[in-house]
Amino acid sequence: MRNALWSSEQMNMVLDDLGLPQVPMIVLDQTTDYHGDLNKLGPNFKRYAWEAILMVDILHKMLHETRAYEVNKGNSDKVFADLLAELTAVAERHESVRDFTGRVIEKFDHIKVDRSTPKPRIGLIGEIFVRSNQFSNNFIMNRIEALGGEVVLPAFEEWLNYIGYERAIDSRLQGKYKTFLTEVITQFVQKRSADRLTRPFLKRLRNFPREAPSKEILHLGSRYIDESFRAGETILSMGKAVEYVQHGFNGIVNVVPFSCLPGTIANALLKKFKEDYPNIPILKMDYDGTKQASEETRLEAFMHHARQHLDAQMTTGKVLTKVY
Repeated sequence: MRNALWSSEQMNMVLDDLGLPQVPMIVLDQTTDYHGDLNKLGPNFKRYAWEAILMVDILHKMLHETRAYEVNKGNSDKVFADLLAELTAVAERHESVRDFTGRVIEKFDHIKVDRSTPKPRIGLIGEIFVRSNQFSNNFIMNRIEALGGEVVLPAFEEWLNYIGYERAIDSRLQGKYKTFLTEVITQFVQKRSADRLTRPFLKRLRNFPREAPSKEILHLGSRYIDESFRAGETILSMGKAVEYVQHGFNGIVNVVPFSCLPGTIANALLKKFKEDYPNIPILKMDYDGTKQASEETRLEAFMHHARQHLDAQMTTGKVLTKVY
């Protein structure tokens, strides 16, 4: 709570220095009136923002599944940037996000791809911001693709689902039944909305067109850390790692800020994970804002092992998910 207040004060100081004292600052604090703060932004803001975030997640999924196989390098990034700009304009005009789905499929389907050579699928886990911001992770997804891999990034929806799931648990335990009912209804509406929005992409996306429910991911992660441990990225990372293995992925990369507590715990737990799945290559990347001299060598070695895992998978014709 105090960290959130300090963050708000610091951001207000920045806005004042920029000559923007009139810009309001709203802090969406999980421990207080989260939905009340959202409602201050308008009666339809919450649902519209949810659908817009889902569409951005879909754009990322389409980008990553296409860019690794594009024939003319740079086409996928250009289409992604154009569509993101179009989606921004759609949101500014308050038009339907669902009507935008056909445009996304049309634009990406026009990109020439070559999928004749299978590529190892690499699952990314780790701290939410670092894994999502390409500058923070030294463009690791592009670099893995340049080394012959296809990278899958967890959707931002995963984090929103998780914090909603945890808010519902807290509300129930604290006897705040009105808030608990609000969370249950919100999650129901959001799931229906996500199902409708992603339906056109179910046959188009190969990797997780719909995100698994938080309860399922936490159950998978609870093999390595108890669900009562509330540092979200830790159990989400471990649950996602298991999900990647179950879907036949060929390698896992954990990206975290330097000295990040949840990330450090996840790195330690990945040692046990490696004992359960010894053939799955795992790469742990810590970022402190500087480029490490050994980074490229480590990536190359990791991708070599991921390719070997894919070759073994294709030879046996099996998804290697069991302990062996």
